[in-house]
Amino acid sequence: MPAAVVRAETHWDVPSAHNGWLDLLIQLGWVGVIMFGLVLAAGFFCALFRFARVKDGFFSVLILLLFSFLILSESFILSQNSLIWALFVCALARLTANALED
Repeated sequence: MPAAVVRAETHWDVPSAHNGWLDLLIQLGWVGVIMFGLVLAAGFFCALFRFARVKDGFFSVLILLLFSFLILSESFILSQNSLIWALFVCALARLTANALED
């Protein structure tokens, strides 16, 4: 295992994977990655259709894109008290409320 060799040589425990998907895989396994991927994909699907129909989902599309790009270089999916995480949840909640109204 390369991570164990690096830890032994440097005497430094790496606090996170520095990638949201890898960190999610390490902490929750493939089930967690697949479930989170489905939630993210469903959010994109709803936001794009909402934007195409009523031009109302631009904020949601923007937040979901920002979230998707940030989790490639940062590991904050499972952390709390993060502004981008709160915006992600707000965007999904708004899309869900809009879907229930239609």
